[in-house]
Amino acid sequence: METEMHQKFVTTLANWIDAEFDRAAARQQSRAFKRNFAEWHSSTGQFIGSHDDLRTGFQTVWQLASAKKKHEAVLRIDEMKPRYSRLLHNLREFQQEDPAAYGNYESRATACLRMLETLEWLGARVGLLKVCGNPECKTRSTYFFRFYSNDKYCCKACLERAKELRLDLRHRENPESPKKYKRDQKSRDRMSESAQRRWERERAKTGRPQ
Repeated sequence: METEMHQKFVTTLANWIDAEFDRAAARQQSRAFKRNFAEWHSSTGQFIGSHDDLRTGFQTVWQLASAKKKHEAVLRIDEMKPRYSRLLHNLREFQQEDPAAYGNYESRATACLRMLETLEWLGARVGLLKVCGNPECKTRSTYFFRFYSNDKYCCKACLERAKELRLDLRHRENPESPKKYKRDQKSRDRMSESAQRRWERERAKTGRPQ
């Protein structure tokens, strides 16, 4: 349960949509985030971090990890931690200076600890981070945790679109020499459908979303 909560939190922020052009959409997104991730907010409802800063940081970590630069990804996470360590230290000092206001300080300190815990958790899992291989990906899961070692796409639609783009590029680069297949198109389609059914059955067993 703890793993699912952290995973949902970091993927939501990494895939955060900049809705500044639509204030109503931005407010709706912020309300949903506050409701779904209350643990990372103080008792007054204030988020312990910055949406934009964390989104940029998480996306950078994902991009480095997806490019197999795990060491650099971990270093980027380590660069994000001091901000919350300093904030936690300051909160504890404030609590000593003003014990009457301890309630609010305590909730903020708890949220700060949760953020540090989340960054530590993410640092131990950089090998699972993947950016969707579809250059035209516009889903809410472009930055995702891979389930299988060969996962490259966040969803089936992106997988199919990436195939189309590769075929189109291949045709433009070598239009006069189409690939020759040993089997006819009908046989290849049947094989593809059979492989797709096996893939869907396997995914259904693991519970991974389609």
